[in-house]
Amino acid sequence: MWMICGLIAMWRLDDLRGANNYLDTNVLIYAFEGDEADNRRRRVGALFRDLAEGRAQASASVITRTEGLARSLREGDLPLVNWYRELLSGRGLVEVLAVNQAIADLAAELRAEQRSLRVPDALHLATAIHNGCASFVTADEKLTIASHRIRVLLLAELEKGV
Repeated sequence: MWMICGLIAMWRLDDLRGANNYLDTNVLIYAFEGDEADNRRRRVGALFRDLAEGRAQASASVITRTEGLARSLREGDLPLVNWYRELLSGRGLVEVLAVNQAIADLAAELRAEQRSLRVPDALHLATAIHNGCASFVTADEKLTIASHRIRVLLLAELEKGV
């Protein structure tokens, strides 16, 4: 159920149920690397409970694996390195999607439409669109520029109380 409150489109975890949803890398970072008192971490925790209980499905790209691993390797956080490897192995809660030429071409189209869109972000969006994901969950407000191609759900707009 999407609710418009002023200019903010609030959404609920129920909106993700029964469909495949793409998780941007920053969603995983908030889930497992952020401050435990952070509202975003609690909200993402609720999302991962839904995934674990089979009420929602999620996908991410091999790019997500690269971004998560690079950050945790740089910080020397071996438990986090192992967690990213397991979660994004293709055998866990999150389906891992490959990037191919069709996705690269779509990413180029997205960048042609919006010059400020960075290549990794364009590849994430193109992967979600190409694979028919119902929504793209992110904490990055700049990615709402792709709302004409895919439903972009901002983590900050997830209804409180989840």
